[in-house]
Amino acid sequence: MFPISVRRQFSVLSHLRVNARWFYAVDVPISKPEQFKYTQTKPPQKFLPFNDSDNSLLEKSFKDGDKTVLQVLEDRLFNCDIKSRQLYPIYWQGPVYEVRRGIWFSNGTPIDQRLSDLIEKQYQALKDKLGMEEDQTLFELDDKTSELSPIEKSENLTTTITETFGSSESQSPKKLVLFKDEKTVFILPKSSKLLIQLLNPLADELKKSIFSDYKIERGYKAKEKDKSQVNKGSTSAFGDYSFINFFTDTAIDKNAKSDQAEEKMEYHMKNDFAKEDKDTKRDINHIVLCCHGIGQSLGTKLESVNFIHDINIFRKGLATALKEDSELQEISPSASNHGIQVLPVIWRYNLGFSIDEPISVIDENDGVKKLPSVSDITVDALRPLRNLLGNVVLDILLYYDSWYKKRILSSVVQQCNDVYDKFLQNNPGWNGKVSFVGHSLGSAIFFDILCKQPDNLNFEDPNFDHKRYLKFKVENYFALGSPLGVFSLLKRQNIGPRSEENLVSVNDIDKEVLERPCVGPKCENFYNIFHPCDSIGYRVEPLIRSEFTKFKPSPVPFANKSGFDSQLKEITDFGDEFGDKLTNNISKLFGNKSIGELLLLDSKKPETENLSSDSPEESHKKSSSSKSTRVDISAESLKVIKQLNYSGRVDYCLSEGLFDISIINAIKAHTTYFENKDLTAFVLRELLSPKSKEQLVSKSAVLMSSGDDDNEWL
Repeated sequence: MFPISVRRQFSVLSHLRVNARWFYAVDVPISKPEQFKYTQTKPPQKFLPFNDSDNSLLEKSFKDGDKTVLQVLEDRLFNCDIKSRQLYPIYWQGPVYEVRRGIWFSNGTPIDQRLSDLIEKQYQALKDKLGMEEDQTLFELDDKTSELSPIEKSENLTTTITETFGSSESQSPKKLVLFKDEKTVFILPKSSKLLIQLLNPLADELKKSIFSDYKIERGYKAKEKDKSQVNKGSTSAFGDYSFINFFTDTAIDKNAKSDQAEEKMEYHMKNDFAKEDKDTKRDINHIVLCCHGIGQSLGTKLESVNFIHDINIFRKGLATALKEDSELQEISPSASNHGIQVLPVIWRYNLGFSIDEPISVIDENDGVKKLPSVSDITVDALRPLRNLLGNVVLDILLYYDSWYKKRILSSVVQQCNDVYDKFLQNNPGWNGKVSFVGHSLGSAIFFDILCKQPDNLNFEDPNFDHKRYLKFKVENYFALGSPLGVFSLLKRQNIGPRSEENLVSVNDIDKEVLERPCVGPKCENFYNIFHPCDSIGYRVEPLIRSEFTKFKPSPVPFANKSGFDSQLKEITDFGDEFGDKLTNNISKLFGNKSIGELLLLDSKKPETENLSSDSPEESHKKSSSSKSTRVDISAESLKVIKQLNYSGRVDYCLSEGLFDISIINAIKAHTTYFENKDLTAFVLRELLSPKSKEQLVSKSAVLMSSGDDDNEWL
């Protein structure tokens, strides 16, 4: 490796005219947040070029020297530091990747930046002499000193090599650098035999195959986009269930785990942030902050648990929903830009609680006293499984410990304010809206933050507490797969709009506010969205008014105009697994009979059993009686609930898939909200639609029926 001082040589080379291309690493980061306990053990091998617009900005700033940090990639979510050659996210904690200004390339990949600058500097000194066989120039490269020392020639270059390196071969860190012609350089191990073979009159094709790993070329040659798919890994946290390996396969090779992690990181960087080549910056008028739920501490051990990736899927899903829906385009600022930016809020990394680390407490007599770690008190039997549960389930226990809950709420508030400040810094004069999306436990965290947000808050107050209160108003709050309903029920607590009875003041104590008999979130519209198969998602409307106990939740409409089309697509997505799943479920439902037996039994039924004796009029009456019954919500209940949501409803239920019947699908229902197309389109519609609570004067709802309690799969 070369000393850091060489990295500053770009200032010396800035005047040289060269068609440089900027790249960023996608597989091995330089560093990760402290909680990951990560140390880089090898240099990155895979790089992606910045698109043309980003490349032009970077090269211009590099040459002019007027700006050293630029916003790049998808939606300008990353900073590229030209001096340190590093790429890192702006609005969240994440990996830091190496950036290279590519001038010299090895098999299409930019070589190490310090070596590239060194070769380029020498190239500029020799470029007028290169191109003739007799003027091939040989140097000795010392890795330790980063110096290129010319080698004096004897009668010919072959003799020189034999005399200089004949006895040493590869005993030292020094290498040979041969400037072959005006665009080709060979960097070889210190082996005279190898270099002599290179200089021999071998066929060009043979030389190309033998020495391709030692050759570097000047200038970037654009290649066709790689259409090969890297291992896609998880589409969402726990999406590929690789977390099961965390406790079932303790003998997995560490190198294999490392390779899988690199593949997932490469996939995420390629597919989440590489943007198309368009020199436009999206106009943003609405920020959506998203808070994760339980289990995110596993993200420090498993790349498949990646909330950043979930939010990237959500962000892309919003763009897709707009592109595919003409009605959404009509209410959007433009047909190609909905003006919404989605950003993650990750609280678990800053909590400072790990199952492997002892807990420190302050003792009045002895000072600091250390308690054992969770791992120390864990029973050895099924330890990997217990560790997994500890990393996931303990998040809930931590949140309902008063000391940790205060830290979590403070951390989330501070992060939200920091993201808001950074966005204002990057977008001076911005005056848009802010909304919240909370998933699982994250929905309860956001709810408590909104419930303790004062009504009389002055954002301009110099004594404003940035760790206690949000410094902005929240327009919409979406709770996804939320346990909020059962949490409130266990606390014997109702939910209601802000009124004179439950106003919140800056002088109130947060803990007392959150323990009131009735609490209300400080936001314009509150949505509680859940999947029918999600065992963690609960309703909240019955906690607002008991009348809503008899009403079904409001359905989330299909993103596709033909809802059944999306259901049919779900069938095709099953692929080879579809037949097995269908067979197993039918078999269980009908007493473990095979499909063949069922068909045989059906063929033996008398034809009269398959014929209806009802008249058309009777059939119509039966059909009508089977339809859901709609009744009007009482004026009093409507008056209360529309203060929480302009639509007159808070509970919204996603459509159940045709085969959402297994335990695995129940887990999947809770972990895949951010990639659900119906949810994405619904959220986009609600963010874009104009809202008026005064216009709603009546509302009907569908009554629950006795057959709605689905116990057939228990």
